[in-house]
Amino acid sequence: MLIGWSKHQSSESLRQPASYLLDPEVRKPVGSAEVVERRVPVPELLVGHPAVFQSAVFALRFKRKYRVTTLSFHCEDIDVHAFNEGNEAARRQVSAAINLFLEVAFAGIPEPSRPPVLVGTHTHLDRLEINIATPRFVRNSGGSVRSFNPHPPKRGSWFLWDALRDVLNFNFGWRSPNDGTSAQKLRGPDWVEKRLAAAERHGTTFDPAKDPKPFLLQAARLIAAHHAVDAPNPYGKPFPEIVAELGFRIEHRNRFSMRLVHPDDPHPLLVRGRHPLSHGDIAPDPAEALESLQRYWTRRAQQNSKRFSQGTWSEPQPDWASRLEAPEVRIPPCHPDFAGPSSAVPSAGMPLRVKLQVYLSAMAKALGVMMAEARILQYLSAVPVAPFNSLANRLEKLNAEYDQTRLDGGPDGRTVRPAPPGSRPRRGRSELGADQRASFRDRADQGRDGAADRKPGGAAPGAFRFRGHEHPAGKRGGEPAADAVIHRVDLSDLGTSGLSRGRLIGLIVRAARGAFPGKPAALAMDQDGRLKIRIADAMIQICSDGTVKGVGDPERVGALVDALAEYIPIRSGEATAQVSTDQPGP
Repeated sequence: MLIGWSKHQSSESLRQPASYLLDPEVRKPVGSAEVVERRVPVPELLVGHPAVFQSAVFALRFKRKYRVTTLSFHCEDIDVHAFNEGNEAARRQVSAAINLFLEVAFAGIPEPSRPPVLVGTHTHLDRLEINIATPRFVRNSGGSVRSFNPHPPKRGSWFLWDALRDVLNFNFGWRSPNDGTSAQKLRGPDWVEKRLAAAERHGTTFDPAKDPKPFLLQAARLIAAHHAVDAPNPYGKPFPEIVAELGFRIEHRNRFSMRLVHPDDPHPLLVRGRHPLSHGDIAPDPAEALESLQRYWTRRAQQNSKRFSQGTWSEPQPDWASRLEAPEVRIPPCHPDFAGPSSAVPSAGMPLRVKLQVYLSAMAKALGVMMAEARILQYLSAVPVAPFNSLANRLEKLNAEYDQTRLDGGPDGRTVRPAPPGSRPRRGRSELGADQRASFRDRADQGRDGAADRKPGGAAPGAFRFRGHEHPAGKRGGEPAADAVIHRVDLSDLGTSGLSRGRLIGLIVRAARGAFPGKPAALAMDQDGRLKIRIADAMIQICSDGTVKGVGDPERVGALVDALAEYIPIRSGEATAQVSTDQPGP
């Protein structure tokens, strides 16, 4: 068994890292591509609650929010099938490993001051992986949240975790990475190891241009393996030449480690392990490993007490031997997929006590689901459905009165309503009437290209002006020439059509934008209740009696009236525009 630490300590997703630990499917890089990996059997939750854990992580305002650790077991350390089925010895060993890990991670910190942790398993690779996620905080002696890192980047931290690894491996007989029998002679950082493991499972290789570091470590392992069995070099060239071709250089630190340095990468690739011709490291004996664990734990506990409680915490050192025999961490008796009697013949490796506990748990779970469904059905049947009948119509009406009346450049997007007679005008340019804004625009544009031309007599009250557009008669301004074409369409049944004012405005805007997409539209209503809309050299005016008048370019006015006829119910005999030379009223 070996202990590895993930490089990821924060994520923009609110579901990480619980999603990676427990999801049945996960997208991960394989070689230089990404694939969706299915986990069968699905990960098992051993300790903690995902919702509580993610809430604690989300509430942190630190840049680095969590740490994820993996206890990776050799396939011969623990039988994953027996573990999932509820083998008591395997489950007790895993409970002890988790218990000791938490005591080392929070050395000297009392239980109430520790954060909620999340522990899960991965067994889909036919070997056991224990994933432990810890939020990066503790509560100090005053109850305040303080940032905390269970594995700070210090040399003493590596000694502490290596001592824990050796104690667990010696006590349970698990394979150690330093025993000289492991096939993995060269090892890189944890993130590179994960990518190499996924690539080896799928039989893929790395592209040296995209992923030079995983490629170099993979090449080093292959060359070392072929060198050990006197087989030809699969790359046809020694490893130093491959390193040089990719722009790296080798820096030997000692006979058990080297660094691959690139001038454009500030983070070198550190490769640890034995040379193929060396005899490997000599593992310490169990007594030395336990002594190292006690010594480094005491040092870490003193540091945590001084930092978070000014030395007031004095937690005693755990009894490591008793924790190994009778761990205080409780995990489920078996994997949930193996909780029910899946076959007529139970597993031979499952004790009778565990079988009874599993079956009773399954019965309790099924009974709880039935009771919950019955209670939900009882409450739903008592809810009256009459108030929900007109909900869709009401929402549609509100949407028409609010959302569809928002025009380009509108001050607040509210439905246009005529000002009541005698009301005091509100101050502020954004709340001025349409006539005043038009007057201001006319004054500001005088003497410039595209300015509005006004007649000597001035514009009539409530007039709607065009600016910068050439009309068929060759004149500018909002008043049509004598030979301008005026369309009249009678909508006398508009009041009986069931349309509200907000709905009518929304339909007019939709028709205008549908006839001239991308053109800005302007909407106004005067005190007499006449609604006017202008878009693309065309203007229509809807009077309070339901009469629609069009002014401007005949073709565009006609297109606008035709588009409006598709939304507003017009009687069939009045759908055709009537041409007149009369001047429309103000």
